[in-house]
This record gives sequence, structure tokens and C-alpha cells, in this order.
Amino acid sequence: MFSYRIKRAAVVVALLLTFMQMPCRSNAQVLNPAVQQIGSLFSIGGYFFTSGSARAAFGSTKFYSEASYFGSPTNLGALEVSGGVQIVGASDHFFPFTGGSRLSLYGPSVRFSTSHLRNRLRLSLTTGYYVTSISTISGHNVTTLAPSFEIGLSQPLVRYVTLIGGYRFGANVDHIDTSGFYFGLRLF
Repeated sequence: MFSYRIKRAAVVVALLLTFMQMPCRSNAQVLNPAVQQIGSLFSIGGYFFTSGSARAAFGSTKFYSEASYFGSPTNLGALEVSGGVQIVGASDHFFPFTGGSRLSLYGPSVRFSTSHLRNRLRLSLTTGYYVTSISTISGHNVTTLAPSFEIGLSQPLVRYVTLIGGYRFGANVDHIDTSGFYFGLRLF
């Protein structure tokens, strides 16, 4: 019963923050939103599953991509809090190519992060309730609603390129633990 209340509260908070932030400007205020969306398509990285069940179902390392559409952050002391929609994918092929095994997460989320300072390492904690979809070559095709929590670091390299890395605590979907490390480059 206790975990049900926590899950329900997380969904309510994520949805409230998502809808409260909708009319706001995006985090990167100097860029056109269309340029940001196109840039998120060119982010590339690797996702490394940490459980034996996921490695057995998915195989080796997967291509990692993410797109986050958050509203302007609200300052909460030394932290910034923003809500929005996050799309995360780990698959056999680099976007836009499809096929093979894949893990997809789509849903409302809340991000707590340190303030954005130029050329400084930034810590973020992101949590949300995602539509989690698993498709493997061996025949697992499952879609469910599940929570996920991410601890991430980002380090700007040059003006529009950022090195990202972190750990995602994923849900156990159809007896497959989707948790894992990710590393990559984000444009814009």
C-alpha cells in the first residue's frame, strides 16, 4: 500500500509540473525550438545494461538517444526544478534506422539539477512515470507504464556540444531489469 501511494504522488507531481511549465520558454533560450528538436535527433551515445536478465534479452551495448522537452526551470534554493516530457531510447541501430532489439521510454518527468554554469559539471536527478516499451529479437514485445529514476552528469565541451553520462534505475518489465549506464554526446 505504501509503494502505491508513492507511485501515485510521483505521477501527480510530474503531471502538475509538466502542465504548469507548458507555456514557458525552453532551457536553451538562445536557440529556436525547432533547432533544438532537430539537434536532439543527432545526440548519440551508448547504453550498457547492468542486469543479466537485460543482457540475455537485449544482447550487448545499445545505441542511446534522448530528447527532453522541459519548461523553464524554477529555482528552489541552489537547485533548479523543471517538468516536461522525456523520450529515451536504447536500440540496436542508430536513429533513424530501426530494427532489432529496443527499449523506449516516453512520459512526463521532473528534473532537479544544479544551476547551469558555463563550462561546469552539472548534476541532475530526473524521475517520472514512463510508457516503457520493450521489443527484442527473441520475441519479448511488452509495453507498460512504469517509474524510472535517473542520476546524470553533463559537461559542456564546446558551445553546442555536451558530454553526458549517468545511471538510469529502470523498472523490472516482464522480468527484465532495464537499469543501466549511459554515455554520449548531446548537440544543442
